[in-house]
Amino acid sequence: MPAQLYALKSDLDMHTQDIKELKRSYGMMDYMAQVARRCDMEQMAQGAQMRRIEKWFNKCGNAIDELKERMIRLEERVIALERQTKERFDKIEDSLAILTKNMGLIMKHLGIE
Repeated sequence: MPAQLYALKSDLDMHTQDIKELKRSYGMMDYMAQVARRCDMEQMAQGAQMRRIEKWFNKCGNAIDELKERMIRLEERVIALERQTKERFDKIEDSLAILTKNMGLIMKHLGIE
C-alpha cells in the first residue's frame, strides 16, 4: 500500500507541476495576446493619425496651389496697373509739355521773360 500511495503522490505531484506549467503558459499567452492587442491598437491609431496628417497635407497643398494661382492673377493685375500708370504719366507729360510750350508762347507774346 505505501508503494501505491507513493505512486499516487508522485502522479499528483506530476499533475500539479503540469497544472502550474499550464497556468504559467496561459499567463504568458495572455500577456502575449495583450501585447499583440496593444500593438494592433497602436498601429491602428498611428494609421488614423497618418490619414489625418495626409488630409492636412492635401488641404495645405490645395491651399498652396490656390495661393499660387492668386499670386499669378495678382502679378497680372499689377503689370496691367503699371502699364496703365505709365500710359497716364506719359499723357500727363505730353500735356505738361504742350502747356509749357503754350505758356512760353503766351509769355513771349506778352513780353514776359
